[in-house]
Amino acid sequence: YLVDLMLLGVKDTDYMFNRPFSEYKERTAEFNERFELIPVSYQLAHNIIFSGVEFADEYGFTPHKDFTSITSFMLEEDDDKIELIEVECGYDGKPAFISSPVQSKTESNKIITRLEKNAGPGNFIIFDEYDPED
Repeated sequence: YLVDLMLLGVKDTDYMFNRPFSEYKERTAEFNERFELIPVSYQLAHNIIFSGVEFADEYGFTPHKDFTSITSFMLEEDDDKIELIEVECGYDGKPAFISSPVQSKTESNKIITRLEKNAGPGNFIIFDEYDPED
């Protein structure tokens, strides 16, 4: 689950069925070379995912199609059985869009237009430059 807690919620999701554990370990090692992976409890991961989904929904953004059709069903139901952990979303209490080199100008403009409509002018933050160091 790739979750944007600033605005877009579940941006991507991946899964593996009927694959050897060695393949999982290899893939995890590849990710760990690019990003610092930090083990977390299931409860925290669950809360991060569903907080992102709910926050994005407030502004009219839907989760990645694979989340809706497949990987949401791999999670436990989002109910009182899972301990609620408060997960902060947005930036300083406002939705925030970080422009990425992966998104086209057209995609970025669509996101900004939706923010203007659903959050209202001045009620969101736009970071124009993507800087992995930030």
